Amino acid sequence: ELCLERLGRLLDAQMVVRYRVRRADGKGSVAWRLAVDVLDVEVGAFGAKLSEDCASCTDKQAAEKLGALTKRAIIECVAKPRGTLDVRSEPTGAAVFVDGTELGITPYKRTSFAGPHKVVLRHVGFRSEQIDAAVEDGQKQRIERKLTAGTDPEKVIVIEKPPVYKK
Repeated sequence: ELCLERLGRLLDAQMVVRYRVRRADGKGSVAWRLAVDVLDVEVGAFGAKLSEDCASCTDKQAAEKLGALTKRAIIECVAKPRGTLDVRSEPTGAAVFVDGTELGITPYKRTSFAGPHKVVLRHVGFRSEQIDAAVEDGQKQRIERKLTAGTDPEKVIVIEKPPVYKK
């Protein structure tokens, strides 16, 4: 997601469309697996992910189905409700992760798809914070956090059985 979002920004594009086509020759028939993902660059997230199978399409029919699937995915992405996510932190300069994707630093203000989101703030020298946010259609969701000095606890990996090594 992050690479496609950055690519879209570099190209000054509104959307990045990724498609995958897989063809598997079977016994006398050709099966196609078509998939289209549409990333909204302004939001920084996928607005649509569609896939379709075509068990006995010709090359031309598969191409037409891919075009129709792409059109449906773009329409679905454009129709998704949006709001604004406004994140402030003390101190400023915290990395903002929305649903697992790093999208900026605080102060952060960006269009977001309506619905629930997990927002994580990370700043060197401070403990990370995870916030469950709900963005409503046409509304601004403002989040303000004062970060606590310190470091995140290290994750400890517990091995229940000692590994077995063979020569």
